[in-house]
Amino acid sequence: MALSRDITYRGDRIHVRASGFGAPIVFLRGFDVAFRTDAFIERLAAGYEVIVPDHPGFGHSDSPDWLKGMGDAAYFYLEFLALLDVGPVHLVGASLGGWLAAEIAVRDVAHIRSLTLIGPAGARKRGLPIGDPFIRSPEQSARAMFADASSAVRARIPVESDDEIDLHLKNNIGLARLGWQPRLANPELQRWLHRIRVPTCLIWGSADTVIPLDHSTAWLDAIADARLSVIEDAGHLPHVEAPDKAAAAVTTFIAGCA
Repeated sequence: MALSRDITYRGDRIHVRASGFGAPIVFLRGFDVAFRTDAFIERLAAGYEVIVPDHPGFGHSDSPDWLKGMGDAAYFYLEFLALLDVGPVHLVGASLGGWLAAEIAVRDVAHIRSLTLIGPAGARKRGLPIGDPFIRSPEQSARAMFADASSAVRARIPVESDDEIDLHLKNNIGLARLGWQPRLANPELQRWLHRIRVPTCLIWGSADTVIPLDHSTAWLDAIADARLSVIEDAGHLPHVEAPDKAAAAVTTFIAGCA
């Protein structure tokens, strides 16, 4: 069963959920905030303590005035990981959360044991386009995240009540604040990816049309200890569309980092 608590940081409330027991995994979410990720988290929690914060400006966390961009979020998490006081963590980030995880790791890996990036934004292969979820309707954007459109329908969290509408708008504003400009990438990050000095695993859906698989070379070429695991017949959110396969890829990698 997941337990929820709030951590106060500089006067702002940061909401955190945790489930399972074992070595700590911190999971940073991205575009998947619109979808159910319970199955993926439950599989990780079978052998690990999985800590899932709502980023500042997202979910049940406050929207602080100091959050202006991805760099602010990264520096927040450097201090957040220290506040957790659980020792070095296995840091897992998906999509925009993968970009954020990399921004943290290029700054300091003192609190990071390993890094797993699932279809990360943030770096790209020159000359290869990416999809732009900001210019699509919510329905189009949801379908674009999956190889199987029916999976998008099943996994999408309904937005019906006033509270759900408010939360959906808050998350979209948070996503735009971090990833609007430059769009889903940071050239400065890409120049410093070589500073990531922990074992790193890239997990990519073979049918990702948002950030296609070929962009993985930008990461593999820059990070010394990086490997790639491809989830066949999955789109941009393989941990949502194929949670068993994605969780197995994460836990197999982490087990090898012990």
